[in-house]
Amino acid sequence: MSITVDLNALSVNYTENQGNLTLFDSAIFFSDEDSLVDTLTITLDGALPTEFLSVLFLPTGYLSSYDSNTGLLTISSDTGDISDANWQSVLRSVQYNNSSNNPPGTRELTVIASDTI
Repeated sequence: MSITVDLNALSVNYTENQGNLTLFDSAIFFSDEDSLVDTLTITLDGALPTEFLSVLFLPTGYLSSYDSNTGLLTISSDTGDISDANWQSVLRSVQYNNSSNNPPGTRELTVIASDTI
């Protein structure tokens, strides 16, 4: 089983009152034929109450939820269409926002793709 998530992570900068910032707009996602990713989690380490992760694009049958206490964005699929192309589109639409007038400096994110089926 092999799952590869390449976020092509470059530093992105967030400015006060900027609104939504797309984080992984050139992410690449692929898995071998033995892997069917059905859950993707993204954790904003040390999340503050003013910070928020969201997903702009969700294919039909995909769900997302954000826990502001833990900084955990969970994206899952309850459909049989668990394609790499859909996951890649989802990753490319993950956004960060902060309502603080003094946003924090460097933030760290952890991304985990899981095959739980």
